[in-house]
Parts: sequence; C-alpha cells; structure tokens
Amino acid sequence: MADKRLDIFKTLEAIDRKNKSYYKNLTEEEQKGFAPPVVMRWLSTVSDGSGLSEYYTLMTNEIVNIGFWDLSKHPELQYLLMTLVGSGKKMNHQWIPNAKKIKHNKVDELFRLKHPEINERELNILWNIYTDADIKQLAIDYGFDDKQVKEYVSEFKSMK
Repeated sequence: MADKRLDIFKTLEAIDRKNKSYYKNLTEEEQKGFAPPVVMRWLSTVSDGSGLSEYYTLMTNEIVNIGFWDLSKHPELQYLLMTLVGSGKKMNHQWIPNAKKIKHNKVDELFRLKHPEINERELNILWNIYTDADIKQLAIDYGFDDKQVKEYVSEFKSMK
C-alpha cells in the first residue's frame, strides 16, 4: 500500500502559489493528514532572504490566525485562508520552535521599540527570524550610535 501521508512541503508550495484547488483534490486520507495548526506554524516563517519574512508572519496572524479555532471543523476553509497569504511563488519556510523562556534584555527592548504591542510568543518568533544584519539595521534605524549598535548585535549573537 502506498504511503498516503500529506507532504508538508508540497502543501506549503501549493499555499505559496495560491493553489485554491489543492485541498479539495487531496484524497480523503491526505485530507485527514492536513493539520492546520502545524501548516500555519510552518507558513508564518520564511527564511529565504526575499524580504517577505515580516509579510508572512503578519499576514498569517492577521488573516489565518484570527478566528482560527472557530473554523476548526472547516479545514478546507482554513486552507483557503492560508492561500491568501501566499506570495505567488515558492518560498523557503522554516519551523518555529516552541517558545523558550527568554530573559528580557536589550534586544527585547529593541524589538519592543518597533513592535510595542508584541507578546512573548511573538517576541520568540522575532528571535528566530531576525539575523545579525537585521538587528544592526534596526539599531541604526532607531538612531543608536556605533558603540550601542555593536552592543545590540553582540548581545543578539550571544543569545542565539
């Protein structure tokens, strides 16, 4: 008997490419293997340097996450909402690990400058998607001097 598990990477590619018929064309067995919370978690993080990482995180939260559990009995509708996030081309998604307890530090304060309403879970996501270069640019954007910028980058590197 052939393996009927749903391939997460094919599913993500279908979402990225806005393939609205993908879910309904799955076999019944594959549809049972569709786990919307898992797919949403993968979908929200892009790590390919395309500049769309913030877009994917924000759009997944704004379009898919709002009322997500209210739609739990409608996986096809959840899938269709996910396709609204897609950019039209295949992206490189990465898994967001479970939240770690992070001590609040200078980098957290920097993130909170940009996103004052951020919660702990979202803060953890930023720690996973930002790069050293992103931290440097963010500190520069907020007008910190060269010494402070280096401190932010150094702390970021040491906490990763």
